[in-house]
Amino acid sequence: MDDPTVSIVVNNYNYGRFLRAAIDSALAQTYPRVEVIVVDDGSTDESRSIVAGYGKRVVPVLKENGGQGSAANAGFAASRGDIVIFLDSDDTLTPEAAERVAEVFKPGVVRVQYPLTMMDADGRSLGVQTPIAALPRERILELLLRGIIVERAPTSGNAFSREFLEQSLPMPEAEWRRSVDAYLYIVAAFRGKLVTLSRPLGFYRTHSENSLAATRFDLTRLRDALRGVEVQMRLVRRLAGEHGLAVRKDWMLWNPSYVVDHLASLKLEPGQHPYPGEKVPGLALQGIRASLAHPLFTLRKRIFYAAFFAAAPVLPGSAVRRMMNAKRKVTLERRFSRLLGTGRAVTTA
Repeated sequence: MDDPTVSIVVNNYNYGRFLRAAIDSALAQTYPRVEVIVVDDGSTDESRSIVAGYGKRVVPVLKENGGQGSAANAGFAASRGDIVIFLDSDDTLTPEAAERVAEVFKPGVVRVQYPLTMMDADGRSLGVQTPIAALPRERILELLLRGIIVERAPTSGNAFSREFLEQSLPMPEAEWRRSVDAYLYIVAAFRGKLVTLSRPLGFYRTHSENSLAATRFDLTRLRDALRGVEVQMRLVRRLAGEHGLAVRKDWMLWNPSYVVDHLASLKLEPGQHPYPGEKVPGLALQGIRASLAHPLFTLRKRIFYAAFFAAAPVLPGSAVRRMMNAKRKVTLERRFSRLLGTGRAVTTA
């Protein structure tokens, strides 16, 4: 791809306090062929006056609130770039982000992913980065069909080819009010090459209103997450059918982490559990099977998970809640590794 144009689409909803930093980072790119589009998804704070203050330096898209998927659809429709980055308005990009991405986009590449450095609400670096799995695209697809979603870059840590997005958007807006990164990750796994960059090209902000800030277990949030996984499962099944590929039966229950969530929901509030046919002994047995069969687990991790599931039927609710709080804490600690800073590209076609 010779001299591609890069479109940076900033998605915003009531994040006026962060919005300037996101837009400024998009405008500060060292790459000369960049357009900046700002989608405001029906904000009621000062966001729209902030967008207006940039004048012709940005392309404004002002719309009624429809969710993240709706904003991504509208932003892409207004864009012209050969490469598109969807930047959440509470995140920022490094000045060289567009340049580094443009360097590695080759024919057949549909997605480039890169880590983001974590920062706090005030923009101070936390010295750790969001993890991404540098696996071949075929391996990612194989795991996806088995019900396993590997660690992926957040929305702002991806760039997509226009050709791919023209084939994949608009996404269904009612189903994808959130987790746009999951939609694009799943579709891209079926459609083309992936390049993984090891150097962070942006900053992911943690604050009181995003998911990574929630260190305490919350049952309502867990069930919302499970409903999101159902949407992902339906998308995988549809795409697999289009490509003549088989999807594992009981897709959600072959990821041990999801089985833990099902068990927590059922044991803590059985009357509100969204899957009426499930029983604790059956989930525990399935959890053991999933743990022992997980292709990425070490032997130690397989034994640990299997032992938990074996004990699950007799655990009291208080122990389950403590375990879920611990699971949340450990997940947060393990999701972020020390900065690599090597900057090399790994093509995983």
